[in-house]
Amino acid sequence: MLMEKDLNELYADKSAEALKYYVRSIALLGEMKRDGSITEEEYAYLKSCFMADCHVSSDIAVGRSPNSPRAGLGL
Repeated sequence: MLMEKDLNELYADKSAEALKYYVRSIALLGEMKRDGSITEEEYAYLKSCFMADCHVSSDIAVGRSPNSPRAGLGL
């Protein structure tokens, strides 16, 4: 796991690498939730920790599933 100093350096410029790290982390959490490895509460807590650590304030900036009813609406 990255240390706080490493996270601050990684996210200082909001680089593409930083975004990829965040997206991969959230995707892994989603997989863990779907297969029952973690509960919904654990998922929500860990996701909020990643969002805070990575300075992400909204899910809207992270793409949507092509199967989402909102896909293609520009939301």
